[in-house]
Amino acid sequence: MTDDVNELLDSDPFSSNSSESSTNPDVSSQSDGSDTTGGVTDSGSVDTMTNGMQTVSPEKTIDHSNLGIGHVLASNQIRISRQGHNLSVFVVPDQRETVEVGDYVQIPYPDGDTYLFAAVEGLRYEPYSDIDDRNESYSLIESGSEIDESEFVQVAELDPLAILDSTGDDVTRHTVNRVPKPNAVTELSRNDTYLRTGLNIPQDGLFAGYLSVGGAPININDQKFPYYISNPGIDPKTNDVEDGEPAVFRHTLVAGSTGTGKTHFAKNLLRQLADTKRYPVEVNIDDAPDRAQAGMIIFDPENEYGELRRKKPLIGYQK
Repeated sequence: MTDDVNELLDSDPFSSNSSESSTNPDVSSQSDGSDTTGGVTDSGSVDTMTNGMQTVSPEKTIDHSNLGIGHVLASNQIRISRQGHNLSVFVVPDQRETVEVGDYVQIPYPDGDTYLFAAVEGLRYEPYSDIDDRNESYSLIESGSEIDESEFVQVAELDPLAILDSTGDDVTRHTVNRVPKPNAVTELSRNDTYLRTGLNIPQDGLFAGYLSVGGAPININDQKFPYYISNPGIDPKTNDVEDGEPAVFRHTLVAGSTGTGKTHFAKNLLRQLADTKRYPVEVNIDDAPDRAQAGMIIFDPENEYGELRRKKPLIGYQK
């Protein structure tokens, strides 16, 4: 190392006349906003601030392919309690158009055999920074620019429904009593067994329609997910009484505004109930249960159920 001041000045690495400025890869003279020092080669992934500093948006530099729809947020607290739950998930940018309110997700626990099954109760945006946008100045600034979602974080608010355990031969459903881990990967629930167990939907019974989110059916392996109502009775082949209470013995309320399909839904259920299936009816404690077929009385002042008689001759229809 030399003590000559002139020689030191000539070899100053920060000098614009230094020969290293043209050969050192750590010094960039690009003016198009791109940067090669941090592994970012896409000029569109760098935002130039008004003070000349450059910041890289995390959304544009991370590979989201193995992150599911996102991960559990600990910054908003994670709470599972009898008084109420608090569970939020950061949604990765690539999945923002996929996640909808009313959808269902799974979050694995560390053991790998159990999952928290939850419903998406809400979606919200949060800013990356602490800038307060609740003022007129912010509106004036943003009015001249296009909306850029990369400036915000999307958060999904979850409602835990059950814990699913797959340690045995079958997937079983349990009460929510364990808190998921921070940063746990969250995925949409698109497995037939996990969906049925999590929502307590039987494998067969009275067909009620297809499970949907926002009116769009959920597809599993390109197939719609059928929703059944449990209606056990007497097995026609073995004459054994099936476990459970038949739906035909229960009170049912079909609610909805005009034109939403109440009558259509009720007619579909009645068609399925008006078959030859028998149900156990106890007449005397000491006697074997009788086998009774479902009987119906339909009050139809608007003549909305007339087609049932034509399509199901077993139904005696009195106009």
